[in-house]
Amino acid sequence: MYSEDGTALELLQHIKNSESLADIAFMLATSDYKKSSLEDFKQSDVVALLPKPFTAEHLGSAINTTIDLLSPDEMELDYFDVHEIPVLLVDDSKLARNHIKRVLNNLGLLKITEAADGQEAINILGDEIV
Repeated sequence: MYSEDGTALELLQHIKNSESLADIAFMLATSDYKKSSLEDFKQSDVVALLPKPFTAEHLGSAINTTIDLLSPDEMELDYFDVHEIPVLLVDDSKLARNHIKRVLNNLGLLKITEAADGQEAINILGDEIV
């Protein structure tokens, strides 16, 4: 949630302020339990807040919530394949990324790109959109 190059909230604000990225669903897994720290995320259209440690069931519920929020124009249910959902996984801990990636893979999500910090995530998003 906090790193040398910025915070998760700054990354979320960058995404929401970018015309080409604004529709990206953003979930936050955090070990920060302070209500004051999380309130800004709740007000910034974050889809789900997952307290660490979370279970596969919690993550699955958050992913289902995200899918439910996609508009019909973004997803034709007759052709929907969970394997095709792209995920950008951002965490400064390689161990945490490995754990989350395993859980995502077990849920059928296979198109996972990893970033070690917010700046790397912004660079990846810029490369994907261009």
